[in-house]
Amino acid sequence: MKGVRISPGFWLMAAAVWLIEPDLLAPTFFAAAVHEAGHVAALLAVGGRVEGFTLAALGAQLRLSAGLSYARELPVALAGPVCSLVLAVGAGRTGDFLLAGISLALGLFNLMPIAPLDGGRVVGCLGGIFLSPPAAERMEGAVAAVALGGILALGGICLRQGYGPGLLAMGLWLGWSVLHGEKKSLTFWPKAHRIGK
Repeated sequence: MKGVRISPGFWLMAAAVWLIEPDLLAPTFFAAAVHEAGHVAALLAVGGRVEGFTLAALGAQLRLSAGLSYARELPVALAGPVCSLVLAVGAGRTGDFLLAGISLALGLFNLMPIAPLDGGRVVGCLGGIFLSPPAAERMEGAVAAVALGGILALGGICLRQGYGPGLLAMGLWLGWSVLHGEKKSLTFWPKAHRIGK
């Protein structure tokens, strides 16, 4: 592995968690580490190799030595959320409900079908397997737009009902990331690394 980089977004996210509640920092990092370890384990299982990674606000961005096909990328994209959900169940059974809740939230958040997240990668892989590249990109964009619109609408309703701005802020941040070209830097690996079906 050639190196680890840490983005400013990682430090911003860590500071935000610490400011909300310092006791959340350790279980949040542990849940994120299990999530990312799931991606790495699946990547190694399908024959991929990690050259390095960047810790970012939305998790680790792995740099691969070679690209993956859509069919090989799909289980890698799903592995992180699956590990998060398994950790949530295990932590809940041992009575660690804080870790269970954080891990469940992390897994479900990452399953949203918006391109910077694992769910967006799953949609992109499925489109790449079953559709032509232009049709797959249109489908991926349409699904992300609908999901993002739903998050923003629900966030607006929550804000209006007095539940705070958290969901709306998250939707705005994800929307900004997608619209300002963050898609490539936030995905697990760039689309240029995807090879065939």
